[in-house]
Amino acid sequence: MSEWLPHVTAAVVSVFELLALLTAVHAVMQNRTAQGATAWVISLVTFPIVSLPLYWLFGRGKFQGYVNLRRAGDRELREIVRKLLQYAPQFVVKAGGARTEFDAVNRLISMPFTRANDARLLIDGEAAFGAMLDAIDRASDYVLLEFFIVHDDQLGRELAKRLRAAVARGVRVYFLYDEIGSHWISRRYLRDLTQAGVTIRAFNTIRGWRKWFQLNFRNHRKIVVA
Repeated sequence: MSEWLPHVTAAVVSVFELLALLTAVHAVMQNRTAQGATAWVISLVTFPIVSLPLYWLFGRGKFQGYVNLRRAGDRELREIVRKLLQYAPQFVVKAGGARTEFDAVNRLISMPFTRANDARLLIDGEAAFGAMLDAIDRASDYVLLEFFIVHDDQLGRELAKRLRAAVARGVRVYFLYDEIGSHWISRRYLRDLTQAGVTIRAFNTIRGWRKWFQLNFRNHRKIVVA
């Protein structure tokens, strides 16, 4: 029996190495970041016995549901843009002459540049949150919020106070926060907002403990539309 052990070990190692190479190809072909794919390839080639089971447990990008929803949303957005352009073609900015970077960006975002816009640069957190809170206070119809991080701290409680006041005067409030970035938010904070009339939901691409192994495709935003 002992004379077979080296041969069995060599065969097992060879199988792992072959599977690791095939898995490395799979990692490269997946729709993931270049950094993530590179890290997995190096790990799989260097430490196949350890990295192979880890990849198939945690490394695969199971984002089909996300992709389907994104495609459906893009189709809906294109239809909305098409209808808007029918009613307001005079606001569309058209670049004349040869194709430029302007045209490239226009095609990339699938939405035209428009006139009659007003933009202001917010240089730090104080300016940004001041503008957000002011927009919430002035809202008369609805408020849409999309945050990666929200905490039950002084700033978070001030935000909740403004949102409750908005609901009290008849404004519809919808709040989407990221489940990973805002993991430590208290249930009381969420409950108080819900009871006040705020529609609040967590952005999560996967449920359960495995969400901690899916840190890409997060909702890295801090947006207020009022």
